Order: sequence, then structure tokens, then C-alpha cells
Amino acid sequence: RGMSEVRVFREAFGPQAMLMAVHSAPSTRYPRLISRGRSDAPRGLEEFEERDRRELGWGLGETIALAEVMLVNEGTLEEFREASAALLRRLG
Repeated sequence: RGMSEVRVFREAFGPQAMLMAVHSAPSTRYPRLISRGRSDAPRGLEEFEERDRRELGWGLGETIALAEVMLVNEGTLEEFREASAALLRRLG
């Protein structure tokens, strides 16, 4: 999720390694996280927002900004799967 991980992948796979960001708005991500019922889910919106700020501090924003491809994930899981498959066909 950070540039250090991107560097590792690019060193391992060379210039053909492509960085893809998957984006969902906070208003989409928060209910999804809560609905999963995981033990590490944020206990409220404030904790969720703090988690986002923390991840941005680790360089996630820079990584997203440098992605060659952006996939928007605002719909259903099936829509995301279809969009992912279409993207892979286009890049293939």
C-alpha cells in the first residue's frame, strides 16, 4: 500500500509491473467495512476516518496518485468483477 511495496514489486517484476489503484468513496467503504463484521472493523465513523488518515500517512495517497490505472469500485461485487475482467482484457 505504500511506495516501498511498489518498489519491491517493480524490482521483482521489472518495468512491466503495473500499479493499479482501486478507489471507493469513504461513504461506500465505511458501510462495507461494518457489514463484514470483522473484529478489526472500526467502531465508528471517527475511527474509520482516523484509519484513513493513518494510511495516507504511510504513503497510500502517493501510491494512488502514481497508479497507471484506476478502477472505481462503487457498485456491487458483481459489477466490480465485471469491471476488473474488462480492464484485464483491455490491458492483456
